[in-house]
Amino acid sequence: MAGEHGTGRGAQRGGGRGVVRYVEACLLLLLAERPAHGHHLNERLPDVFPVPERMPDVSTIYRSLADLEGQGAVSFKWTAGDGGGRKVYELTVVGRDLLAFWTARFQEEQAGLVRFVEHFGRVVEGAEEAPNLPRRTSDTACRTAVGCVTAKGSNTRIGGT
Repeated sequence: MAGEHGTGRGAQRGGGRGVVRYVEACLLLLLAERPAHGHHLNERLPDVFPVPERMPDVSTIYRSLADLEGQGAVSFKWTAGDGGGRKVYELTVVGRDLLAFWTARFQEEQAGLVRFVEHFGRVVEGAEEAPNLPRRTSDTACRTAVGCVTAKGSNTRIGGT
């Protein structure tokens, strides 16, 4: 049903706001390890992608590679392959700078998420003063949120696996 956590627009594989920036950052990270063609990057992406339930489809990967190429972050060389040539992508200096940007950005966001979870923990502990706080989130929300917090002395379970 639309409106519930984990349903509706963007809930399917590859959907959702913010996923594209993860795709870009992860492709840059994988290319920092070694040059690769799109299919190989698609196979390796689950090793580093931070939101497994939003894993992008292969068309998103190729669009992201084209975008990165347009930004000058990656370059490619044609190599022989099954059914014709393959583009083997490699990171450029611009790509290394962009990877450093995303790394710093994600570190800042991680610190912000820690502050959020800590604040949430304080709110849950004082749930009597926060009457609008749900006593328990849905199991779907628990499975899709980052981390899992069980408040002391209550049945409230928030996020995680």
